[in-house]
Amino acid sequence: MSKSQANKLNFYNLKFFLFIVVLEIIILFILINNQYLIPFIILLLLQFVIISALSLHKINKMKEEIHTYKMNLQKKSKESDMSMQELHTANEELRALNNELIKSKKELEELSDYRGRFLVNMSHELRTPLNSIIGFSTVMLDNSYDIDRNEYREMVQIIHDSSKKLLTLINNILDLTKVETSTYEPNPGYMDINNILEASASICKGMLKNNSSVIFNFKKEENLPKVWADERALSKALNNIIDNAVKFTKRGEITLKAYHEDKFVIIEISDTGIGINSEIYKHIFEPFITAYADKDNRTLSEKNGTGIGLALSKYLLEIIEAELLIDSQDGHGTVVKIKLKKQDSNA
Repeated sequence: MSKSQANKLNFYNLKFFLFIVVLEIIILFILINNQYLIPFIILLLLQFVIISALSLHKINKMKEEIHTYKMNLQKKSKESDMSMQELHTANEELRALNNELIKSKKELEELSDYRGRFLVNMSHELRTPLNSIIGFSTVMLDNSYDIDRNEYREMVQIIHDSSKKLLTLINNILDLTKVETSTYEPNPGYMDINNILEASASICKGMLKNNSSVIFNFKKEENLPKVWADERALSKALNNIIDNAVKFTKRGEITLKAYHEDKFVIIEISDTGIGINSEIYKHIFEPFITAYADKDNRTLSEKNGTGIGLALSKYLLEIIEAELLIDSQDGHGTVVKIKLKKQDSNA
């Protein structure tokens, strides 16, 4: 029903009510004159009851309509709240996705940074020994050069050393790749490490044979207990640490010692070299970070190695459940400790 129709109906109802009232007044005068007042009063009361009942019904119907209208409002309000909640949830999801994108962007930038530093260092590390090999082999093959036996032997030794350096570099890269891609398969177990220590000591002596400014010391306790390790992983990590000590110690001492302490066997490599800058120390176990760095502490200079050694050593030792600890100060040398779990004496 439209609003105009409802107003028209109400107008007709009002006219009908007024007509009934006028009619009752006329009947009242007639009945009074004819002395029928009591029946008329009864009639009026009956009419009042009927009208009251109709009004009560109308009121109840209006209450129901109001209640229905209120319920609809509550439903719409609830739907509105749900829409707001859904909007809030969507906004949170969008914010989380944005954070993930920022994180991914940062990781890609770091990866690109690593890649750049890797290419810079690899080009230098590969170029130097390759230039030596090509240069000296060219001289040896050129008959126009008059080379005596001693010079010839010295050139062969340089070519040999450069080739070994290249092989070590390539092996380190391959091992680091295997570790980071979880394809490196160690074979750990309780083992005697005396042979590993002796071999590493011999390597260090050989690396220092042409440097009389550095003294090498080797100390180890007698009857060292067996430790949980993998021979290849431990040897690789230990030799990388020794290589760093030799590389960054121009004078003074390098000491390799082994001893047991509580439930561990400690292999300690100390040197009196350049030490590690405090800013570089924070990133020392990241690939391609070394003790020498430019002012931004991230870009490697030509003095540096690849920065693979320590990162690879840490990965290898973690695989065999060993711990790598470094204590160093810039200009005051470095102490590196490898903590290996020793075998229980009751086992």
